[in-house]
Amino acid sequence: MSQLKENQIFILAANSAAIKSVHENHLEYYEDRISNPAINKLVSYVSSTINNEIGATYGVSILHDHVIFGTDHTPKNAGVVFFLEASLDKKTTLEIIQKSRSLAIHIVQKMLPDGDLFQEQQAVPWLDPEKVEALDERQELFLTKWGNTKIPDGFSLIDAPENTPLLCVDSEFMTPEKRTTTSSSIDGAGLADGYSNSRNEAYILTIQESLQKTGDVRKFKVAHPDLLTIISEAAFKNMPVRFTATKTTDNTSQKSTYTLDTLMIDDKLLDTEGFELT
Repeated sequence: MSQLKENQIFILAANSAAIKSVHENHLEYYEDRISNPAINKLVSYVSSTINNEIGATYGVSILHDHVIFGTDHTPKNAGVVFFLEASLDKKTTLEIIQKSRSLAIHIVQKMLPDGDLFQEQQAVPWLDPEKVEALDERQELFLTKWGNTKIPDGFSLIDAPENTPLLCVDSEFMTPEKRTTTSSSIDGAGLADGYSNSRNEAYILTIQESLQKTGDVRKFKVAHPDLLTIISEAAFKNMPVRFTATKTTDNTSQKSTYTLDTLMIDDKLLDTEGFELT
């Protein structure tokens, strides 16, 4: 059976009513008691990920506080309580708590060298493939900075101080796999198909493109914010564009990403076969 770690405990996504009960019986606030920088970074990472993927979906915030756990029957331990600030109906609250717990377990497991010996990788079936990919990218950024960092004394993830831990960790963060990439320049033309300011992305229906299949909407990261102004104008006016971009391919996964380097509206393309606009 998993044994509770002595120094750090996370209670995952208790609702506001539950946190009041826990506070009265088990804990007192003690700001910044957890001093290990890797643990504190993990707390921030778990919090931001839960709020990005679950809090945003439900329009709520899931907060956390540093605390001391302890009663006459339990030793005192430093820890963190995650809790739902809003008052929602029972069904929605339960959905948020269950998803938050499983997502936290999922992302912690994926950052450990050997995963968890006591259970399989926690599934998160409500996340679509695009969000899972974004989650993997966030994890890689985290591990690039904190990979192979020791976790003194480990920590436990629990849902109540008196319950058996959901997950116990006594390890270090895994070292991210060193990836090599290949880059090449491409150029082409197409129709503006929209953009996203928040994601810093532009979308182009490619009609002409060097060395690439055309006729698909391609997503580009944008190298300069001025390019978003151009793509928005082209989309509004329904005008074709010419572009140059950098294609970067991960040699391990063979996945490619595209960064838009230059972009211009070219109304002369309206006279080119394949650019008749309706």
